[in-house]
Amino acid sequence: MKKIALLTCFLLLTLTSCNLLPEEKITANEIIDTLTVDVNNETVTSDFTVPATITYKNKTYDLTWESENEKALTFSLNGSYYNAKITRSTSDVKVKFNASVKYNDETASKNFSITIAKEENIEPGVLPSDVTYTGYYADMTGSFSTYDSFFTTLNDIVKSTHTNELTYKEVWTVLQESDAYDSDNIECFYTGILLSKEARDGSGITDGGKVWNREHVWAKSHGFNDEKYTAYADAHHLRATEKVINSSRNNSYFDEIVNPANTDIYGNKWNSEVFEPRDEVKGDVARILFYMVTRYHDSELTLTLDNTGNYNNEPTLGMLDTLIKWHYEDPVSETEIKRNEVVYTYQGNRNPYIDHPEFVYYLYQDESEELGITEETVLEKVKNDEVVEDTTISDLINDINSIKDKTITLEDKEILDGLQNRYNTLSEADKTKVTNYSILEEKIKEYKELLGIKEITYDLKKFPSTGTSYGQVAEIEDQGVTFYTTNYSTKDDEFLLGFNTNNYSKPNSKYNVGNWSKYAVLEFNVKDLKGISFDVGTINSGFNGGCIIYSKDGINYEILDDLSEYLVEGQTAFYELTEAKSGYFGIVVHGSQPRMIIKNFTLTY
Repeated sequence: MKKIALLTCFLLLTLTSCNLLPEEKITANEIIDTLTVDVNNETVTSDFTVPATITYKNKTYDLTWESENEKALTFSLNGSYYNAKITRSTSDVKVKFNASVKYNDETASKNFSITIAKEENIEPGVLPSDVTYTGYYADMTGSFSTYDSFFTTLNDIVKSTHTNELTYKEVWTVLQESDAYDSDNIECFYTGILLSKEARDGSGITDGGKVWNREHVWAKSHGFNDEKYTAYADAHHLRATEKVINSSRNNSYFDEIVNPANTDIYGNKWNSEVFEPRDEVKGDVARILFYMVTRYHDSELTLTLDNTGNYNNEPTLGMLDTLIKWHYEDPVSETEIKRNEVVYTYQGNRNPYIDHPEFVYYLYQDESEELGITEETVLEKVKNDEVVEDTTISDLINDINSIKDKTITLEDKEILDGLQNRYNTLSEADKTKVTNYSILEEKIKEYKELLGIKEITYDLKKFPSTGTSYGQVAEIEDQGVTFYTTNYSTKDDEFLLGFNTNNYSKPNSKYNVGNWSKYAVLEFNVKDLKGISFDVGTINSGFNGGCIIYSKDGINYEILDDLSEYLVEGQTAFYELTEAKSGYFGIVVHGSQPRMIIKNFTLTY
């Protein structure tokens, strides 16, 4: 028996000395689970402390503390413990916070919560007392006890400084400066297109057949449909707008539309009562209307915004919730800031919601918080003075200018493709702002010539102005190519394929067009053609689609491609042949009354 006991003892000593006994494993979760806090789930009225370390099984580990609401509770390390500082407000606030420990590259946390008791005998504030406003807005410094006192103070500032009341005629001059894109052009509000400053409505001058006029963003029929009202000629809400889209907007109120009756290539949507502008100016619209509500709360007018949708011709416009949403989604831009300065020099007053976007939060606090906007968010913008500046267009213009004097080689494909791709991603309105695009076009043309590719743009407007009926064919020759067409028009200096209501080309078996009831054809005979492209203008109702047809001998035709998906207003339609072809080609439009404007018709050889 003694031998067995001695052997057992020897084996145990051997195993121990060889570290064969398993070590006890410790996890970060085990460590943090032992942590307790006296204030957990309690209501507190003063600052408190929490430990900076935790001891578990005779070892000490560092802790890290974080608050989920730093506006109400913050932590700061102070030696062997953390100071927990609370901020009390006008109501009880429940705050969650947590402690974390790291062990063996593993981090574990434990959650706690407290309720910070409200401060007794404190009046609710509308503006934070720790923000100091100077100059024009100096009177906004300090905490306001009620919404009414905030609004009244801001109203007094904007109204009392409106020292120069413009006439409606004087607004033309203001807009030529405030809405200027450059020294020659203004930028139209809803479309973004550029028009000559001189092409104002009623001047007798047009720009490509278009004119601009003075758009009341707050429709004048909603409260001040007479020039006797100061609001009628207030330049803060009058914008330079292309006349046609101005008429489409009419006096509709602003809101988002799910199923619009009308749309355009610029991004506007509308029906008989509601107008949703393009995304680029939604915030602008909101801030203009907020200004109007603030400025015109006086003996003459009381303009208001709400969510009823029952506006008729009352001094009320909306939808308020949508406008607040647009204000945050489309922040203040450099264009708005510059415009605010120009109008300020003419009228003496400013739009406060451009200068201080955070005022919208205090004016519509409940609605803003429903969108997830907090006071901390808007005040951060005040501290950082954030302004949105889109340099996309200006950078592209500069980069195009940089190749103006460059001798193009075959190695420049990547540069040219990059510039072209950047241009193609712009909206149709923004493309008009790239005023040096012709430089890029010329350089691309030089590159293609190095590849043996030749592009020629033909003038289809050379056709006589009067369209022809079925059985009659119009013919022109331009740069060595003869074109034939029926049922067309060159009215208003545009080529419209398909014209007379009841006299489109009837089915002709040689075109192999199947069962299309009506169609019109633009036909031409060329050699070694590699591609066709053209810009699509207005497409009228009764249009079903289009295609490219081809015949080697002008007798038997085939459909090369269905272009219907490319035939979209404002887009470029194109077709590239897999190999060069010679013969008769045709652009066909078909439908019940097919009509489509063709611009910049280009053939590639």
